[in-house]
Amino acid sequence: MTKGTCEQFLYGGCDGNPNKFSTFHECQTACEVPILEHDICLEPMDRGENCLGVMLLETRWFYNPATNSCIGYHSEGCGKSANDFKTEKQCQATCVRPRIVNPRVPNVLVNSSGSSGSKSQDLKETRYMNQEPASESPMKGHIILSADKKSYFKSEGEWANNDQCFSYRYNVSGNFTKLNVYLCSMETGGTCQMQIQNSTNQAEKCEVVKPWLNGLHIYSWFFTVERRNTLDPQHRIQSLSETVASIIVLPLNSCKDTC
Repeated sequence: MTKGTCEQFLYGGCDGNPNKFSTFHECQTACEVPILEHDICLEPMDRGENCLGVMLLETRWFYNPATNSCIGYHSEGCGKSANDFKTEKQCQATCVRPRIVNPRVPNVLVNSSGSSGSKSQDLKETRYMNQEPASESPMKGHIILSADKKSYFKSEGEWANNDQCFSYRYNVSGNFTKLNVYLCSMETGGTCQMQIQNSTNQAEKCEVVKPWLNGLHIYSWFFTVERRNTLDPQHRIQSLSETVASIIVLPLNSCKDTC
C-alpha cells in the first residue's frame, strides 16, 4: 500500500505483518503523519468518466462553496476529487460550517511553554491525511474458508425484490485459490447465478448481484473454496492451508448504498 492512509481490509486471523490494527483510530495514530493540507471542500466535483466495470451509478454528495450547501450527484466511482461524500450528512458535517477567520495553531506547532512562533500564526489547522471512512454497511463477522478445514458456506435464506441488491466482500489468498460463488433461488425449480473469484493479491474486493426474478423471492448464498491445478511443473504445489478466502455477506440493500 502506498496511499499513505488507513484503509479497512479483511484479516484472516493468522500471520501477516504488524501493519494491522483493530480500529481506524489506532491505525491513524500509529501511522498517519499530520500534514498541512488544503481545504477538500473547495475541490471541484468529479463524477468520473467511463469507469471500468461500472453497471450502476451511485448517488454521492459534494460541497458547493457558492451556495454553502451539499448537492447530490451520480458518480461512476472513479472520480479523483476529495470533495466526495457518501451521505449528505457527512458532507454537511465536514464542509457546511462557519469558516474560521483566525485558524487556531496546530498542537504539533505549539512549544512546551504553550506559546507559538510568529511564523505559525498564518498556518491553517493541521489535519490527518485521511478522514475515517463512513461504514459501507453494518459490519458482520467475516467467514474464513480454507481448503484444509472449512471449505463450504451456505447463508440463511433472505427474501428480496428485484429492485434490491445482494452483495459480498471478499479477499482470496493463494495464487491457485479459486472461490466459487453462487446466489440461488431457494424455491422449487430455482436457478443460480455463479461467479468465480481468483487471488485478489491481498486486496479486498466487493461484488453486487441483482435478483433476476420479478417480485419477492427467497435467495441464499453458497461459497466454496478449492485449489486450482497447475500444469507447470516449475510451480510449487500450493498447500491446502494456503488455499484461503475471507468473506463478508453484506445486508440486502437498495443497490446504490453498497460496496
